[in-house]
Amino acid sequence: MLTINSNPVSFLDLNGIRIDFPSRDMTLAQAIRALTPRFPQLRHTHVYPEDCVPVMVDGELQHKYPVLLAPPKTNG
Repeated sequence: MLTINSNPVSFLDLNGIRIDFPSRDMTLAQAIRALTPRFPQLRHTHVYPEDCVPVMVDGELQHKYPVLLAPPKTNG
């Protein structure tokens, strides 16, 4: 039996880089945990479900979670 997944596509916006969730069924916390090995800078950020920005892409509703990174540390 074929079922249609009604969950919208969700993705992180990391300084203009789109990082799609590994699965539509994942929560925000699960997706960040799964993506952290490839994107270690996600370990030091806080993204909350309330940060979601609904966007329309090609007529499809998608959830965009902007990720704000801390500025790089410098000596000086």
